[in-house]
Amino acid sequence: MKNLKSFRSLVDKYDFFLFDQWGVLHNGHYKFKEAENCLRVLKNNKKKIILISNSSRPTVDSISNLTKLGFDNDLYDYCIT
Repeated sequence: MKNLKSFRSLVDKYDFFLFDQWGVLHNGHYKFKEAENCLRVLKNNKKKIILISNSSRPTVDSISNLTKLGFDNDLYDYCIT
């Protein structure tokens, strides 16, 4: 496994990015500003972003929670639970 000095080194290598929600984008109460910045960089580079969660809640609830935490819907393309 290769350690990365910066996530930005991956931006040009891939078209799609997959992120878990809890612990990666937020802690359930607050969004992680660095994660939001990362999503913004990816979208500015025309990348597709898929957010996943192993929550038993429906996708619509997960999207609502992301919105309440302050994530704009235009920062991701798909949300799957």
